[in-house]
Amino acid sequence: MPIKNQENDYPTEKPPTNHPPGLIHCLFSGGINKTVGETNIVSFYTTILDLISRKYLRVKIKTVWYKREYGDIIPKYEITMKRNARRHYKELNKFEVNVLSCLTSLEIHGIIDLLNYEELFKKRVRANKFQRNYKEWSENIHKKYFEDNEFKYFNPNKSDKLKTLGMILMLIMIFTLILAMVIEAWLISISFLTFISGIFLVLSPQKDLGGWSEEGMELKEKWEDFKYYLIKDLRKTRGKNRFNNLWNQYLQYVIALEIGETFNINLIENIKNSNMKETSGYLEANLFDQYGGFDLIKKIVKEGLKADGSYESKKRYNTSGNFVPGYGI
Repeated sequence: MPIKNQENDYPTEKPPTNHPPGLIHCLFSGGINKTVGETNIVSFYTTILDLISRKYLRVKIKTVWYKREYGDIIPKYEITMKRNARRHYKELNKFEVNVLSCLTSLEIHGIIDLLNYEELFKKRVRANKFQRNYKEWSENIHKKYFEDNEFKYFNPNKSDKLKTLGMILMLIMIFTLILAMVIEAWLISISFLTFISGIFLVLSPQKDLGGWSEEGMELKEKWEDFKYYLIKDLRKTRGKNRFNNLWNQYLQYVIALEIGETFNINLIENIKNSNMKETSGYLEANLFDQYGGFDLIKKIVKEGLKADGSYESKKRYNTSGNFVPGYGI
C-alpha cells in the first residue's frame, strides 16, 4: 500500500520520516550475512549522496579529450568535487561531518582530488585522517540513534536463535540421512524436509526473522510502503518528467532501499529528461552516481583503510569498508 497523507488521504511521494539514508540502509537492507544496524560502504555512499543533494558538496563532470594511439580523439569524463564554503558544518550531525572529513583528507587547494587517492594516501597524515573519521562516522551514527537503547529498533536475540536452530536442523539432516541408509528408507523424506527448513533459516536475512520492536516495526512498515510506492505506483501513475524529477530528488533513498536496479535502464535518460536546474544538488548527486561515483568511493575506502596511516595497533574495519560491530546493533 502506498503511504497515505493523514489530512487529505492521497499517496505522497515524500520519504515518511526524516531519518538519513545511511541509517535507512543500516536497518532495512537485505543480504544473507547483513546484520540489522550494521553500517557498510553503501551506508557511507548514500550519506555522500545526501550531502551532495543538500549542497554541502558540489560536483562537476569535466570532459577531457585525449588522442588514442591510432589517431582518433575520444572524451574521458572526470569527476571533480569540492566543499561548499557557504554551508556551515554546525547544521550537520557529527556522523555527517565525519563523512565530509573523510573526503577532505583528499583535498588539495580547495578541490577534493578523488582520482588521485592512491598517491595521496601514501601520506600518513591523510590516511590517518581518513581512517579516524571513517571509524568515527559509524560510531557517531550509532550513538545518535541507538545510545539511549541499543535495541531501540531491533533485538537480534530471536533471529540469532532461529539461525542457530537452522544449523542444528542441518546437522540433524546428516544424522537422519545416515539412519535412513542403515535402518529405514522413509527417513530420507524427514531428512530432506529437515534440511530445507534448516537452510531456509540460515539463509534468511536477519531482518526477516523477527525481533523488531514496536517502534522499529512501525518505521519498517513506513519505509516499505515508500519503497513499494517508488517501485510500483510512481512508475505507473506519474508522467515521465514527474518520475524523473522525483527519482533525482530521492536517489539516495532509492539506493539505500536497494531498488536502483529496478530502473537501471532509464537512469541516464532520467538526467537528460529532468527539468531540474543544472545547479540542483539533486542533479549533481545523480551525475556523481551515473559517472561511477559508487565504484570510485569503494576504491577510495578500500585504499584509505589499508593505507599506512593508523597510529592505533588495532583496526575495527576490514578493507571492504564494513564496520566490525563491537557494541549495540
